[in-house]
Amino acid sequence: MLSFEEVNILGQILNDTFGIGSTTTNATSALKSSLEGDILSVMGIEVINLVDYHHAEEESKKSADQLDQRIDAFIREVKKSFKTESGRALKCSLIKGSESTDVEIINYSAYSAKRSAYVRRRMNFKCE
Repeated sequence: MLSFEEVNILGQILNDTFGIGSTTTNATSALKSSLEGDILSVMGIEVINLVDYHHAEEESKKSADQLDQRIDAFIREVKKSFKTESGRALKCSLIKGSESTDVEIINYSAYSAKRSAYVRRRMNFKCE
């Protein structure tokens, strides 16, 4: 269980409303996180273009894999920052069955084969 001070430190690390956390280097994807008790929820979202309906599943799986890599890098960075700020290691373990992937078509035209879509990847971690 995280103490009040550790939750405060983790909240400051996860805050993306100002400072370095508010700047992104990727224009097509983003990560958002929230802390509820000792559960850290991370959602990655990416905009993809589906040129062909037959390749939609393949492209969405590829995008989900890329989001998995970004979420893993995000968790590593959170752990590193937490250790620097609090002086102890943060243990985050993935909660089994908490992973989900959603694909939402956002741009559709009957006259064009190209479709834009959001791929959302959600994961929950138990932090100790």
